[in-house]
Amino acid sequence: MQLADLPTLVCPRCQEDLAWEGTNLEGILQNGQLACEICDVSWKVEDGFPRMFLEEDLRSTDRRIRILHDSLPRAHKPALKVALPLLGAGREKALREAFLSALGPLDSPMRLLEIGIGEGANLPQLQRVLPEGSEIWGIDTSTGLLELCRSRWAGALFVEDARLVAADAHRLPFSDDTFDRILHVGGLGRFDDSEQVLGEMLRVARPGARVVLVCKSLDPDHPHPVWVQSAFRLWTFYDPTPGLPTTWLSDRVEDLHNERINRFYTCAHFSAP
Repeated sequence: MQLADLPTLVCPRCQEDLAWEGTNLEGILQNGQLACEICDVSWKVEDGFPRMFLEEDLRSTDRRIRILHDSLPRAHKPALKVALPLLGAGREKALREAFLSALGPLDSPMRLLEIGIGEGANLPQLQRVLPEGSEIWGIDTSTGLLELCRSRWAGALFVEDARLVAADAHRLPFSDDTFDRILHVGGLGRFDDSEQVLGEMLRVARPGARVVLVCKSLDPDHPHPVWVQSAFRLWTFYDPTPGLPTTWLSDRVEDLHNERINRFYTCAHFSAP
């Protein structure tokens, strides 16, 4: 992340501006802190990653997910690659094709936020479809996955367009009306309070911005063997009934669509008011 990117970040507690205190190398952040005078809190920046959450602020599910991913960051992609076809959920390529089309017209430079960017599996496809001059911002609570993301794509041209931040989706460290597109792949069930996370997405989305959510949801119209139902429950251990709160959303967004990709995933997309 560069010094020029810092005005995009704000204190996740009060949304006020931050003051940089630290070192940089040719404009690239190294180590230091982002200080909030209002909250009297300093957010650490280590090895170029702003850490915009405090451990005590993480809720139970989010903390477990972070610990799991930090402990076994390299197991995430292989596990997903094996699990999807084994459980009859298709392949990652189909998921990406669904959300890429749902992002809507991409005809001018824009700023996109991916919530739960992980190791950056979607970065090559996003860079391919986004217009030149676009910015990609990615957040995750797992610094292990963020470090893997940076090392995995080291040398790729699109890495310069990606800004990686350790942050909690319940308290996004961005000002109101910041992003033209917001993407989340994985499922709202992984968050302790999905409505608060959705509210934060809408807060940082510019009016008319497209929001795309690829969520886990077992198809009720498809017969599922018992072992598949059990595997799905294990896979989504953080929420016994994962899905999209369409009733909550319907009164707050525009042009809401929720389409099934396969028997394990749906793709919801809508516009911020």
